[in-house]
Amino acid sequence: MKYLLLILSLSFSPIFAQEDVGMQIAREHYDKIKADQKRKLNSYLLEQETTNGGMKFKNEYYGVSIEGLEQIFHDMIDKAETYTEYFGLEQKPKAPRNYLSNEEFSQLLVAATGHFQDGHHNTTKKIKGAWTLGLRTAYTQGKLIITGFDERFYTEGAFGVDLQNGDEIVEINNNPVMELASKRLPYTRMTGGTYESQMQTAMESLVSRSQSYLPALPKDETGVLLKVRRVDPRSGKAKLMEGILPWADAKKIADEIDLYSGLDPSGNISNKTRYSYGMGSRRETQLWLGVQTAQRVGFLKKGSVKDVGVLVNEHIKKELAKIENPALRASLPVAPVHRLAAYTVEVNGGAIGVLRIPSYSPNGVMQVIREFNWIAEVVEVFNNSNIDAVVIDQNANGGGYVFYGAHLFRLFSDDAGTVYTGTINSRLNQTFLEMMDASAKANIDVSLMQDFGTQAINDVEQIRSDLKKFAYLESSDPTNRKLLPMMNQHDPIQLRDHFDIMRYFGGSFSQENESRELYKKFKAMYEAGKEWTGYYGYLGTHNGVVEGQSGLSPNGGVETFKKPVVWLNDFRSGSGGDLVPNTLKANGKIMIAGSTSSGLGMPVFRSTVLPGSEMFTRNAYGFLRTANGLPTENLGAVPDVVREIFPLDIQTGFLNYFLDVFNMAYFRSQGKDAAFIQNFINKNQIKNLTGKAKLDPAHGKIFLMANKLKEQVSNFAVDDIPNLTEHMAKKYNKMYEDFNQKITDTVVADVEKNETLRLLKDNFVFKFPLPDALVKEDIVLAGQLRSRSVVDRLEMMLTLPRFDKRYQAKKLMRTLIKTFSLFENAATMNDCNSLFKAQKDFLERDI
Repeated sequence: MKYLLLILSLSFSPIFAQEDVGMQIAREHYDKIKADQKRKLNSYLLEQETTNGGMKFKNEYYGVSIEGLEQIFHDMIDKAETYTEYFGLEQKPKAPRNYLSNEEFSQLLVAATGHFQDGHHNTTKKIKGAWTLGLRTAYTQGKLIITGFDERFYTEGAFGVDLQNGDEIVEINNNPVMELASKRLPYTRMTGGTYESQMQTAMESLVSRSQSYLPALPKDETGVLLKVRRVDPRSGKAKLMEGILPWADAKKIADEIDLYSGLDPSGNISNKTRYSYGMGSRRETQLWLGVQTAQRVGFLKKGSVKDVGVLVNEHIKKELAKIENPALRASLPVAPVHRLAAYTVEVNGGAIGVLRIPSYSPNGVMQVIREFNWIAEVVEVFNNSNIDAVVIDQNANGGGYVFYGAHLFRLFSDDAGTVYTGTINSRLNQTFLEMMDASAKANIDVSLMQDFGTQAINDVEQIRSDLKKFAYLESSDPTNRKLLPMMNQHDPIQLRDHFDIMRYFGGSFSQENESRELYKKFKAMYEAGKEWTGYYGYLGTHNGVVEGQSGLSPNGGVETFKKPVVWLNDFRSGSGGDLVPNTLKANGKIMIAGSTSSGLGMPVFRSTVLPGSEMFTRNAYGFLRTANGLPTENLGAVPDVVREIFPLDIQTGFLNYFLDVFNMAYFRSQGKDAAFIQNFINKNQIKNLTGKAKLDPAHGKIFLMANKLKEQVSNFAVDDIPNLTEHMAKKYNKMYEDFNQKITDTVVADVEKNETLRLLKDNFVFKFPLPDALVKEDIVLAGQLRSRSVVDRLEMMLTLPRFDKRYQAKKLMRTLIKTFSLFENAATMNDCNSLFKAQKDFLERDI
């Protein structure tokens, strides 16, 4: 037996040895792939460590660190787990694999970028695959609402009845849409600074998905089962419909459903958009659709809407026709503009002027100047007309050139001729210094290099050349002698004014000495091992070298707005769409109305290809504060008066939306404050929804309890409470726990049973107050306006080191999460002044 065992062992040992060698080779192969993936991940992290200007803020308010990200994502690579598997976002068991595929690793990089929660910092794949169900949708009020159909891809008849604008998609393949979007959120957090903008992309990508930042469509998923809910706008009664829609390969229109719809790669405005009601940098907006509806139903009299933009363009054409020299005509800083819109509306004896700015991205430096001159003409028309106030319609403004916003500020300058723009703390590195050096040598503002790259140098030189050839009237050039009498004529479009403005632009491209001094200062700091510039002036002129000095945007002789201004904004606006209204609000020039914008607060630095990864990444180079010291990053422009877009607005052609905006502007012209206007909007909303001026007892329960809670919280929220002590957190916690129990017992059941109450809940701004003492400690929480946004921020705060040993404070946060989850789709609102309550704590931090 002993010999038999020996023979058997000798016989089988080579086979076992071969298997061991094969497994060892496989393991070495897997380890090599994982090591390569770690190197690629580290190259991404090194780019952030070198150039990302928001690291201090992200670390303080989001717990993000290079070391922490390296540890987490290396662990995922070692375990061969996707992001959703690693964090338990998938209910199904982890897929068996030895390593992450190229596609899965690419998604890991996208998710790593999402941890920074910054819409200006994103990482995307080169591949441009895209799929669509042919539906155009909009995320609003926590819902996915159908807003139109793409005839190229939509399959009719799948639901037995025609789908309509305003229908809500509630389930996809028997899964609630919010649940599906939450799993997609790790890959869409990089598309916006605020939770709402991140969730917008996650929700809308459920029916139109781009492979540039999302996983490819599973090969076995050829279509989806949709459950659609239709609500009668008056009775609140709902019916459900089901149907199957096939996926259509939409590679040819990938730009329509890409990260930044509405802009093509060159930055020019595209007419293509996935939204059917004015989104994506288009001239047509919700407000304009509301005006059209008011005309159609006879609410507005014939002739009550006047197109000011057409009148201005006609004047410009008339003046340009007098100039025979085509070279002179082509070089003038004034020309007709069709990308923007301006009109006035008269109703009930009042009138408002509307200026629509879809983005800050015209084509080139000269076109920026021409649009500014065009807007300046519109301002003069508004100032000399019978309008009561002006509405700047900036909904869905995707931003654009810093140069555009810097000069737009001039239209709002005070008697001293200035608007304080803000400061920036930039990340010092060689590339940043090269940009500073090039702009100083070319005598152009660094913001132009940031906007247009080296092309800015050529554009500015051409403009300066044109100024020398045509603008100086004292010249002996025969062309100018011929032009002089015409320019002296009194005409609504005075070319003399525009030449003066152009001279201002010629001088304001840079402040040569200051730019050179800044460069020298920053170079010396970098060579001494410094990583940050410290806060210095940003935008406009007189940026100076004094640390902490705000940038200035001097007037330069242009006529400013003389009428009160209401700035209409929403969470689809970002970048310049955040910065411009926030800056003007910090200067006390405007009242912001609508919803909080996207919160993309830092200027873009550079885009680069990650070595070996076939992926693009881009970073912002500095952390920006507006004139009051507050950021826009992850906050957005928080409105003074909240008026969100509701599903009901889509169903009714935005008529009530137009009326609300008109009333805001009228009351503003009468000197009413934001609190008065907000109260009017709230009452008007209830009346429109219920058809009653007063609430019945069922409706009143929510408001009575919310007001009682607000009263209780106000008793604690006194100025002598500098921070949230553990004792105070315990008292707050008891109060909110009692409120949660009462509202659960007496209201939640009513909402489920009462269709009218549910309609009200889905279309009204409920005010559940946060404790001032907690708000004072967190600048991001202070800016949240909706329940889901509040919950998302509170959950993040629970993980931050500064709350580690504050047990009662964390208990309070968990209770608040329950409070704000009771009506998850209802809007909530902090007072806009909450930001100023949190301001002191924020300014004391080293951000």
